[in-house]
Amino acid sequence: MSSLPYPHQVRDADPATQERVIRHLSPGMMDGAIQVGEDRYLYPKMPVDRLATIYNYPLDPRDTWVVTMPKCGTTWTQEMVWLIANDCDFAGAQTPLVPARWNFLEMTYHALISDRGMRGIMWEALTTKLWRSPWSLWTMVKMMRPRSYNPPRFIKSHMPFSMLPPRLLDTCKVVYVARNPKDALVSYYHHHKLMRVQGFSGTFEDFFNLFLEDSLLQLPFMSHVREAWDKRGSAHMLFLFFEEMKADLRGVIKRVAEFLGKTLTEEQVEQLYEHLKFDNFKKNQYVNMDPMKEFGVLAADKSFIRKGKTGDWKNHFTDEMDARMYAWMAERLRGTDLSFQTTLKQQD
Repeated sequence: MSSLPYPHQVRDADPATQERVIRHLSPGMMDGAIQVGEDRYLYPKMPVDRLATIYNYPLDPRDTWVVTMPKCGTTWTQEMVWLIANDCDFAGAQTPLVPARWNFLEMTYHALISDRGMRGIMWEALTTKLWRSPWSLWTMVKMMRPRSYNPPRFIKSHMPFSMLPPRLLDTCKVVYVARNPKDALVSYYHHHKLMRVQGFSGTFEDFFNLFLEDSLLQLPFMSHVREAWDKRGSAHMLFLFFEEMKADLRGVIKRVAEFLGKTLTEEQVEQLYEHLKFDNFKKNQYVNMDPMKEFGVLAADKSFIRKGKTGDWKNHFTDEMDARMYAWMAERLRGTDLSFQTTLKQQD
């Protein structure tokens, strides 16, 4: 089948954005940034053919996708979806989420990491304690190259629908998860501090300003969510909010099972609920990526699965930040019925 031409304009980010990217995200973004499409989604500088390869990724109706902005409950949702689709095979889930069970679409094409930054991390890994890692060098290499699994495959992406295969929602089942931008911002900040390849060197206030200016990787946040919100009527997409999962995890498990065409017993629902409860989930070595600290990819003193709380933004925002975020959200939600919960009375 012939490839579709890439439909989006790809341009170098404006000089001011380039300067901020290089200053705050060195060394992982040493080569600068590009902006893609009308919404100017921000990515590391890369050849357009990488983006075109993702746009033409082969689809199979047996595949299941999870699509989110970063730090919106992606890993949590992946574990839930995989276990439901595999009839609560908890023994089978005792393998790393990526790459053993899920294909991280962008990672396999190096689309989110500059080649120079990743080469530095890989070289450091090769010259330290890599040979003792339970994941092994081969696991790391597999994560960083394109793979072709036999369907059914489980595929994760942080890209917006406009940059994914155009027939995705005609072909595959997709679970999309949104999160209120206040908590997503806080979690993304801690993620940048965790991921050494991104190497964010600024303060939380710096990060807050960059987020609102759409000057961080994979932003703009609201454009991504609005693209999905506009497609929520598709029979092939289940649109979830992170806050729904926090408030009624059992109910969400049942909704996902119904969407995937699976029937769970009440016992299975309860087992899955206990497995996914955040205090238990945080201790799960197969999703928490602790072995990646041995590669030097993650900071040794931080955890990939952090708090998972709704309302943690209150511990980070000043009153002035809250007012600015309120105005920012109102502007970007104008003309849509999309809304977010930023606090919860009770959380699972």
